[in-house]
Amino acid sequence: MGNLTSLEDLFVDNVSKSANFVKELGKLTELRRLGIWIGELGAESRKCKAFVESLEKLQKIKILGVWSAQEANWETHVPSRQLRELLLDTKSSRLPMWINPSLLPNLTYLWVSVKAVKEHDIETLGRLPELLTMELMVTVSGGYSPPCECSDGAFPKLKHWDTPAPLLALKGAMPSVESARFKVHVRSLKDSNFDFDFGSLGNLPLLEKAKVQIDCTGADAREVEEAEAGVRHTIQVHPNRPFLSLIRHGIT
Repeated sequence: MGNLTSLEDLFVDNVSKSANFVKELGKLTELRRLGIWIGELGAESRKCKAFVESLEKLQKIKILGVWSAQEANWETHVPSRQLRELLLDTKSSRLPMWINPSLLPNLTYLWVSVKAVKEHDIETLGRLPELLTMELMVTVSGGYSPPCECSDGAFPKLKHWDTPAPLLALKGAMPSVESARFKVHVRSLKDSNFDFDFGSLGNLPLLEKAKVQIDCTGADAREVEEAEAGVRHTIQVHPNRPFLSLIRHGIT
């Protein structure tokens, strides 16, 4: 890659087939945008370690997308503080520890897939000072994430969020949110004694639209209707009267 050291944009597919590529990647120190499918490097392999080491040399990177076929071990990764946009689909069992406000103070866009979302993950993400858009995906089939509270001051600049469960915004949280998208897993919420009160959406003063997916799997028709009624009521009494899109998914 000696002739490519001034490259600023790079998109590559399945680097696990090339033994030297992950090491050579670190020489492209002028990269601003990188999209990379790392295939099956192996969580504990030398190639995985070399890939992480190469990423840490890319201190000018602003946009990064990483896809993999298996979980990669990079808990000790130290990302570039210049990073603005991050897309991470690496079969992670949890939110990587390096996604935090001290290491990513300039992050504005985050798309990440994990096997589970915990309340402390939401607390950490809520402290990202420049975050504008957040999309969290749960990759486990039939996976369910419980509603998470967002305390006063959380997500100060966030405008758009997409999560696998409702976010319960306390007063002062998410003051700039304009659109919300989340899933309501009726059976799981009912079993956890959640009363389908989505009134916390009323604490979002700039909310303009909400897209809610009602997962009917394992629930009876009455429970589904109760959940939908709870969402509709919250939107109807919101001062902005946001646009609401309700979509049913699964079989009752």
